[in-house]
Amino acid sequence: MPAVAVSHGGEMWVCEGMTKTLDRSDILEWAEHEHAHMDRLFQDLRETFARIAASDVSDAQAREAVDQAVDDLRGALDDMLEHFNEEEEVYFVAIEGRFPELGPQVARLVHTHESICRKVKRMTHQLAKPLPQVREEVKGLSTQLDELVVTLEDHNEEEQVIFATALKRLSSDERVELLDKKMAL
Repeated sequence: MPAVAVSHGGEMWVCEGMTKTLDRSDILEWAEHEHAHMDRLFQDLRETFARIAASDVSDAQAREAVDQAVDDLRGALDDMLEHFNEEEEVYFVAIEGRFPELGPQVARLVHTHESICRKVKRMTHQLAKPLPQVREEVKGLSTQLDELVVTLEDHNEEEQVIFATALKRLSSDERVELLDKKMAL
């Protein structure tokens, strides 16, 4: 089976063996890959926040770390918005259309998407403060980041349960159609 190269979230991802005989795990693998990407971004942010807080780091190094954190948060927000859009416009619409009983869970996922984005925006704005204030508040920012990571992990687990519940009930053709719609966004 030929490999398919797909650009996603700024990364080139090669999908081995993707054919019209996809099973539900292929769609779940897409979501897991994207969630793993977010986990890496937030782990990098934890390390950047630690550099900002370190007492042996010069102001210039701390400023560089703050700039990196802002870039990372903006990149994470862009990636999350793309990911959330794909879920909300493709997967969630299909799930709610076929399985209306999952509507309340899907609504909760959408609400969590919005909450996560607000938190990332708020953290980005907090990093725009003068450097001495950012250095004083970095412990609070680290706590916010840790809470955000827990929220993301819980959200990802809930999402995987809903996807698995719904997708195992879809036909192979319906799963292929969903992936095609996702890839067309």
